Amino acid sequence: MVNVAYYRVSTKKQGQSGLGLDAQKMAVKMFLGKDPDFELTDIESGSINSRIGLDEAILKVSALGPDGRLVVAKLDRLSREVHFISGLMKSKINFCCCDMPEMTPFSLHIYASVAEQELRMISERTKNSIKAKIKKEHDKGNLNYKWGSGAGLSSNRIV
Repeated sequence: MVNVAYYRVSTKKQGQSGLGLDAQKMAVKMFLGKDPDFELTDIESGSINSRIGLDEAILKVSALGPDGRLVVAKLDRLSREVHFISGLMKSKINFCCCDMPEMTPFSLHIYASVAEQELRMISERTKNSIKAKIKKEHDKGNLNYKWGSGAGLSSNRIV
């Protein structure tokens, strides 16, 4: 079996700290009992399913045929969209999640649905936080304050 590991964090700050990536790499190595044969990484939101590293990982596994396997630490690192996960299952790409190695197609759909709902909740919390920050700045008299104007997390994508 040729193992193609895929790692993802959502923000540049997470990518720079390396903590989330290191934790995923450790989970994959512990699961496999060795280093994976290939490793690909993205720093991108889980709501975006066309990612350079992910696309390359899927192509690599596809080219390997039955000898290839895509390995992720957790399902939500792969995607937070049911449609994407079910499409991957339908395409017969061999993949596994280190935290749930005995997952069945049924349970995979359930967990994909949970990940998708979590994405919605993260988005809502982020939007509410931004609104609260803008209101706080306006209440302080900074009436020209706009989110992303050089303060805060302006480089992050809001879903």
